[in-house]
Amino acid sequence: MKKTSIIFAIGLIIGLLIFKNYISKNSFVGKYVNNNTKPILVVPGTIPNSLDTLTLFENGEFKSKSWGKGNYEISSKYWNTEIKFSYISGWNGKSPYPIYGDYSTDITKSIFGKKKIWINSDLNYYFEKIE
Repeated sequence: MKKTSIIFAIGLIIGLLIFKNYISKNSFVGKYVNNNTKPILVVPGTIPNSLDTLTLFENGEFKSKSWGKGNYEISSKYWNTEIKFSYISGWNGKSPYPIYGDYSTDITKSIFGKKKIWINSDLNYYFEKIE
């Protein structure tokens, strides 16, 4: 009886971890809003101190006020999910020369399903899915 309870508890913990970390690729599509209240410096450039909306499209493209337009790729593993953004833009729209960039970051979801694309986890900056 005690052995069965331990096996059940371990199975439940593993099941919750997999459920929490598994995110289907179709569930990424939609709009995300950031939680920035202060400007910070991270790749890809300065993130503004105002709300920004990131839109991920089904065809693997994205658009954002601060990052412009580009493509994204999602890679899922058992313990984490990562998104890689590739973009071409002028330096804040002021440069005639295009800037090519890549930015990879983690995506997490709570047990209740709220997805977050982390800009900087140390500073608690992220995009949270709203649609």
